[in-house]
Amino acid sequence: MVVRVEDLTLTLGGGPITLRGTYVASSPTNAIPNIFGGGLLGDPYQATAELEFSPSDAFALRLQYTNATTNDLRRDAYGANVELTLADRVGLFGRYGYGEFDSFGEAAAAGIGDFDVQTFMAGIAIRDLFVPGSLLGFAYGQPFFGNDVDALGTQRNYEAFYRFMINDNITVTPAVLVITDPNNGLTDAGTIYQGCCEPRSPF
Repeated sequence: MVVRVEDLTLTLGGGPITLRGTYVASSPTNAIPNIFGGGLLGDPYQATAELEFSPSDAFALRLQYTNATTNDLRRDAYGANVELTLADRVGLFGRYGYGEFDSFGEAAAAGIGDFDVQTFMAGIAIRDLFVPGSLLGFAYGQPFFGNDVDALGTQRNYEAFYRFMINDNITVTPAVLVITDPNNGLTDAGTIYQGCCEPRSPF
């Protein structure tokens, strides 16, 4: 049996502040921890909360926190997301995440140690550049770095795309993605280059 509470949303005073929450428990009917699970508050479970401040359509700040335990590995993850629109044409966004992982029980006995990781991404998008209805975007990020994680290198992702309209029903989006030090240098893949051109229709 799985208990799931999701989409719990509370807007404080009908204003710009919104609180959301999600909770998942895999084996809530077990009153005490055992081989089938850890009860309502035991391993495995996940609880997530998000606080959003959005005083207008042009700005939003979201703060997240997640606490979870799975297979004797405890996680505390913190996140921040910000989005800003300028002059109704230029969009800016930033993402940051930080996670603490602590092992115990069988996970610790198996040699899985404690570690911290971080991630971030930032980008910009510009509407109606060169062609009406178009969207030009750039993004840069590091998906996974932290203590002992980036000993060989730090993966970096670079992405660019340009979406433009062929007609009222079809858009085309050429895009390029460059990944350096994939998997933080733990694989011998070298720099990865990817390109695509996606046609899209609303029908």
